[in-house]
Amino acid sequence: MPRGDFRINSIFEFLPNLIEGYSENINVRSWAHVEWRDEPEVSKKLMGSEKEADVIVNETNLLSVCAYDSERVSGEFKEGLLSCHNFFINEKENGV
Repeated sequence: MPRGDFRINSIFEFLPNLIEGYSENINVRSWAHVEWRDEPEVSKKLMGSEKEADVIVNETNLLSVCAYDSERVSGEFKEGLLSCHNFFINEKENGV
């Protein structure tokens, strides 16, 4: 794996084990600030990780927030994110 890769698979291997047992008794929330380097097809990799995360979130009733730098998100990638997330918050539009 190239150095600096955001290691998508490690997240999906770690997260279910981390919340196993907890999600049955309490509400579990997660927050992720997603960083990536410029590389070919990075949006495709990120969208794949979002779809895989969506499966885990739905299976575990996890409340999850993913934060992206809006200046680095292409219009196409933003549309993809909106297709698999229930909410979109933009700090500039919301006065945050």
